[in-house]
Amino acid sequence: MTDKEQEVVKLKADGYTYREIAVRCGLSIPAVGSRFSRMRKRLEQIEAV
Repeated sequence: MTDKEQEVVKLKADGYTYREIAVRCGLSIPAVGSRFSRMRKRLEQIEAV
């Protein structure tokens, strides 16, 4: 997981919304969603092994 992905996950775990995460990290809201989507896909691949 990249540093930015870790930051996004930590903020979400702390209860921040996608909008709040986007503002704090200097990302667009769709970019935040894309990061979560990519991480979910990676986790699914790991679980499938």
